[in-house]
Amino acid sequence: MGRFGMVLLALASAVFVPAEATAYDPCYNFDGSTVRVIDRGGRFSITFDEPSEDLQAAGVRPGSVLVFGTSSNGALYGTARHYAQGCVGRPDQYVVTGGYQQDYSIILNGVRDVRDECRATGSTVADELSFSFLGPCR
Repeated sequence: MGRFGMVLLALASAVFVPAEATAYDPCYNFDGSTVRVIDRGGRFSITFDEPSEDLQAAGVRPGSVLVFGTSSNGALYGTARHYAQGCVGRPDQYVVTGGYQQDYSIILNGVRDVRDECRATGSTVADELSFSFLGPCR
């Protein structure tokens, strides 16, 4: 990611304030974890309600943010966090775009750095984040 992209990422991270969660927020399955989508006033966040054991080992806790950004007419633009074991507390961040699908699922796509022991290798990989609708959170 170039210098301009890093500046934009830093600014987006600094201005993001997640909305308060409610029992009416929709929950989704994401790779064996239950996540909550909060989408209000053009801003959205996807946070973990029940992280999988693998993600817990990578430092993810209930309330940890997976994605945050802006929403407009079903389209989502934001920053995703990639959590990995061995990098606890230092998730990689990258830009994602996508949105809500007709079946209420969410698909986001981006390109993230490949890491080896928390260090970027200079290679990148395309990443698709897929969320299956579960219903209202409890």
